[in-house]
Formats: sequence, structure tokens, C-alpha cells
Amino acid sequence: MLLSYSLADLQAAPAGQFLTPDPVCEQGVCVVIGNFDGVHRGHLALFEAAARTGLPVVAVTFAPHPREVLSASAPPRLLSTDDRLQLLASAGARHTLLIAFTREFAALDTDVFVRSILCERLKMRKLVIGHDFSLGRGRSGNGDRLRELGAALGFDVMQLPCLLTPDGIPVSSTRIRDCLGAGDVQGAANLLGRAHSVRGTVVHGFRRGHDLGFPTANLDPTVPGMEAIGLALPGVYATRVVIPGPDGTLPPISLTTRPVGPLEKGACVLPAVTSVGHNKTFGRNALSVETHIPNFSRELYDLPMELAFLYRLRDERKFNGIDELKAQIRRDTDQALRLAG
Repeated sequence: MLLSYSLADLQAAPAGQFLTPDPVCEQGVCVVIGNFDGVHRGHLALFEAAARTGLPVVAVTFAPHPREVLSASAPPRLLSTDDRLQLLASAGARHTLLIAFTREFAALDTDVFVRSILCERLKMRKLVIGHDFSLGRGRSGNGDRLRELGAALGFDVMQLPCLLTPDGIPVSSTRIRDCLGAGDVQGAANLLGRAHSVRGTVVHGFRRGHDLGFPTANLDPTVPGMEAIGLALPGVYATRVVIPGPDGTLPPISLTTRPVGPLEKGACVLPAVTSVGHNKTFGRNALSVETHIPNFSRELYDLPMELAFLYRLRDERKFNGIDELKAQIRRDTDQALRLAG
């Protein structure tokens, strides 16, 4: 269940009210709190630890991301808010409290937030946080302060160390963005625990792919929720697409790379080749996201589509003519089918 509140809502709600419709939570919950940008393997480790407590798990997170409010140079998010909430539920959150992050909320005293929101309204008995977590005015609510509050208010704090990959690389949202910016989508997948993906609505393009014999499903990188596409190094990628079933809806995002095959409600996963770039051959400058799904003819305009990046095939480049471009698209398609099929 999603609970979405502003600071005024949080402060006005009677104590113990938030989760009262759920009798499982009456005796207390384990709270996992964070921004969860990307819901990567480090975040999943927090939810695995929370599950071991035996208490129902409640995720507490924020929108927009605090850095978007407090900094003029916040990087694009790895996930839209809706996709992040889906993945938190898949990770084990029975409920998610989504708090509207504002400067007023940032100025809230740590002790007040912990006591009045987490303890009184969520009935928190255990708290799980990451190695570098802090909250409240001046980021005063670090692990040490939270443990002091736990001793006074009757909850336990579990602070996990930084998760490292087998080769010693810290798992973090920043490193995932660095991988995507370098075109290393496999490195990003190793940190995420799944292929990096975006979800958008298929829009009309210039039909150049159709005219070339390689029709494309196009996503608009400028609409809200698609910011993460700008993290990918321009080029051509082997991808998989999730397309909706007859009812027009997509299933929840998977925490693992999806196998090719039918999904719930008739949705399916298909291998594809995707160009993220600026259409240099045709002299366009705006970023475009064009996906060719081989041997597929269904109309997808105005339908949602998930696009998962598996391998980077090559840089984008300008071709000397249409025949040269078509020959390269054939090679790209064949390679994508071998890798993503």
C-alpha cells in the first residue's frame, strides 16, 4: 500500500493512524528509510535485512529527491517515482510512505521526525539504514544519533556497511550513473541487480525507420519519468522490450533481467535494437530513442513500453548514404538478436 503525505499531513494525522487498516502492523514494523535511487543491490540488501527481523516492512522515501530541492546540480534520477515505488514493493515493502520533500521538511528536527512520525504514527520497532544515511536539519540524524534515539524511544537500529561487488567496487547510484555514462550497461546491471531500464509511452516519430524497412517504436526522452534515458551514452544497444498485453498495461518491473517469453496479462518480452542519439545522418540534433523490434508488426502508438539495456553495440555515427545506413542497421539487428534473443 502506498501512503503519500506532505509534512502538514504527517503532522496532522493522529498517532498510530497510518497503518491501522492493516492488522499485521498493529504490533509494530521494521522501517527501511532512504532515497533508493535506482533500487540497486545495496538497497536490496537493506530489505533483505529487514525481512529477517520477522516484522512487516515499511519503506520510507521521498519525492522529489532531496538533492533536487536543496541543490542546483542534482543529477537525473535512475528511476521515475512510479518505477521506484514498484521496485520497493517487489523488494519486500508491505507499505511505502512517500513523503513530499520540501525545504520545510529538510529543516525538520531529527528527533521530532523520528518520535512523531516513525515511532508514534508508524509504530516503528526496528530501523534499517545504509552505511552513509543521515536525515533531518543539518543531516544530524546519522547512525549514532539514531541509535541514541532508539535507546530512548524503544527501537533497534541496524546500519549495514557499504555493499561491495566481488571485485571490491562499492555499489552506489553514483557509480551506476558513471557506468551508464561510459556506455557500460553490463557494469550498471551488475550494480543494479537487473538490467537498467526505462518506461515510457510510444510516440510518433518521423517514420524514417519504417521507410527504411526497419520500423521503430519511439520514446520521448523529454517527458517526465524519462530523465534516466539521458544517462546512457549515445549509441546503439542490444535491448529487450516489454510490451503490454491486450489490456494495454505493463506488469511490474522485475528485479532481475526478464527472460524472453509471455508474462502476466499477455504482456511479452522481445529482443530489440535501440538507437539513443541524434540522427546524425539526417542532420537532427534533438536526442531520440528509437527501438526496432525484429519480426514484429503490432501497432504500439500511445501504449506503454519498458526498454531494458543489455549490451552496447557501437557509437552513433553519420553515414554516407541510405544504403550504407540500411546495411549497418541489418548488422546491428543481427547482433542484437544474438545477444538479446
